Amino acid sequence: MEIQGKTVLITGGANGIGYCTARELLRNGAKAVVIIDLPDSNGENAVAELEKEFGANHAIFLVGNVANAEELTACFEKAIESFGTLDIVINNAGIMNDAEWEPMVDINYKGVVRGTILGLNHMGKHKGGKGGIIVNMSSIIGLQGNPLAPIYAGTSFAVVGFTSSLQTFYEKTGVRVLIICPGLTTTGMASKYMSSKVYAMDLLDDETAAKEMTTMESQSPEHVAIAIVELIEKGGNGAIFVSENNQPAYAVQLPSYTDLKISCTKITFDYCGPNGTTPHYSPPEDELKQLRPRKTYKQLIVEAINSTQAKEMTLNEIALSFAELPDLTTKTNAWPMLRQSIVGQAEDTDKDMFDKDESSVPPCITLQRLQAMMQQLLQQQKEQHLQQQRDQQLLLLQDSDEEWPIIKALHTAEHFFLFTIFLIFNLLKAISIIMDNVENKTAIVTGAGSGIGYHITEDLLRKGVKKVAILDLPVARSYNATVTLQEKFGKERVSFFPTDVTNLAVYNETFKQVIKAFNGLDILVNNAGICNDSCIEQTFAINVVAVIRGSLLALDYIGKHKGGKGGTIVNIASMAGLGPFYACPVYCSSKHAVVGFGSSLERSYVKTGVRILTMCPGFTETAMLAHDISKNLDFIDKDFIKFLENTDEIQKNIYNPQSAVHVAQSTVMAIQKGKNGSIWVIDRNEPAYPIKLRPYNAA
Repeated sequence: MEIQGKTVLITGGANGIGYCTARELLRNGAKAVVIIDLPDSNGENAVAELEKEFGANHAIFLVGNVANAEELTACFEKAIESFGTLDIVINNAGIMNDAEWEPMVDINYKGVVRGTILGLNHMGKHKGGKGGIIVNMSSIIGLQGNPLAPIYAGTSFAVVGFTSSLQTFYEKTGVRVLIICPGLTTTGMASKYMSSKVYAMDLLDDETAAKEMTTMESQSPEHVAIAIVELIEKGGNGAIFVSENNQPAYAVQLPSYTDLKISCTKITFDYCGPNGTTPHYSPPEDELKQLRPRKTYKQLIVEAINSTQAKEMTLNEIALSFAELPDLTTKTNAWPMLRQSIVGQAEDTDKDMFDKDESSVPPCITLQRLQAMMQQLLQQQKEQHLQQQRDQQLLLLQDSDEEWPIIKALHTAEHFFLFTIFLIFNLLKAISIIMDNVENKTAIVTGAGSGIGYHITEDLLRKGVKKVAILDLPVARSYNATVTLQEKFGKERVSFFPTDVTNLAVYNETFKQVIKAFNGLDILVNNAGICNDSCIEQTFAINVVAVIRGSLLALDYIGKHKGGKGGTIVNIASMAGLGPFYACPVYCSSKHAVVGFGSSLERSYVKTGVRILTMCPGFTETAMLAHDISKNLDFIDKDFIKFLENTDEIQKNIYNPQSAVHVAQSTVMAIQKGKNGSIWVIDRNEPAYPIKLRPYNAA
């Protein structure tokens, strides 16, 4: 779009990027700019400065708080009254304050959503307008997260998700939606945040802050303003521009979640034959933890089992006599699981090898039997993955184009010990299981009166959780769910705490009551959620604000930095948090916020000892799936919903949703095995898999 002769409205336009953008637009021929900002923002002086350069009647200042829906609406109406039309809306207002974060959510997210809807209502062709452009301010943190400001990151992710979900309506509205993602910029807001931890979450430590800041290069607000003008002139509908380090702005394209899948952990083993076999494969050092063969076998095994963060691992020259096993039991928690797996394979070998009480370990096994066992296991691996269930713990082994190295080694080895073989197939479990199990743990599950939350509670109890607190509204389904679970698992193991998670005082008090009743907490599952785009306030209050509040409460009670013992926080997001969801842009943005918040908060694990896990289910058979068209934004009508439902991708999902039980079991599996910071996709009743957000790349 040509800027010449256009009328522009800019929120937060009295200072910083907003002011520089107003000036740059006027320099490029804009007819007028409307600056909306707070009464103490120096807006009158900003207009005076613009009038000095461009003359009168090219800029006005309107007092308005974007967090106040009525004030923002009045400002839009006053702008149109003053200039007769609007062509461009730039939702720029924002603050950075993770310490007092609720006003930040109102401004950075709700202000953008309100400004966008008002822009569509005034400019959209579906409302009698002539079309136009809306530019929404996010941040590079909204593309990759940042431990300096997890909550700010969540709001920035939300803006990306919301705006991206609107691009499909261009034909109907005639309004291009664009996103600008600046890097660190020398504004008053950034200067305050970077100069003092008073604006940061209290768990941010000096070392993390210093490390992140050393990698940041700042740019001027004038540079960002030039990028915004270029975005308006050249950016296609839905374009995302990055402006950083005073370099030319560039467009980025967000990857599909299917491209972010993490491949199964692979472990390569080399074996010591009669002549001392040497390692045949050594993966790159930056991709795995290499265990050197210069240590004792006992040390190798202990380190391998305890290396829970390894991606891949090579064990060289492993051979271990069973005489050494008792020492291992005192140094790792893996032996009971390993022994159980050995015993579990007795049917495939020889039960007489084991004592009747199954308490002792067989001394050794012949090479012939060992080879037969391996061949049997390989036979099971005809499909892409070998899935082996032991106490409902899933073992995944990556397929290989070549014959497994162990078979080659067995042809030359004189003999192998049975323990070595089962170490190979259970080491992956030992590495990936961080919490081991959920037995005797205590948990809180919000929104557990029905749906996914109910089944998560049920599966936790089935897996041995000591006590679970159901936090939900005081309605019949919540009481019924509690009674059902108490009858099944015992009244002492299930407690119901009537709670409105959007009520700060009530939620704080309930959390305190649970901690007191359970004498601590190990697991929090932030599951409560709704899908109602017509109620922006409620959607964000439940889906985002309650998730943040619950996470912060849990960190205060169980975080090691506060004297706790650590634990696990599970945030239920959605596949809608990983890409656009055109039917429900507000819901989509709320789930983007959860993903962004979790992916930034996970880097505090060393300090807090609290794992952060994010679950992203696809279409699931719950009450939420029965969506009412009245809950959509007004420009999303029945015809569009019908169009969406007829697309191949939607038909595969909405008419064949996965079960809530599958999502629940996958969530509990992630609690047992998930690495800190992992994001899990659960879709179509298929095994859940982790993904990793990648750095943004130029389109």
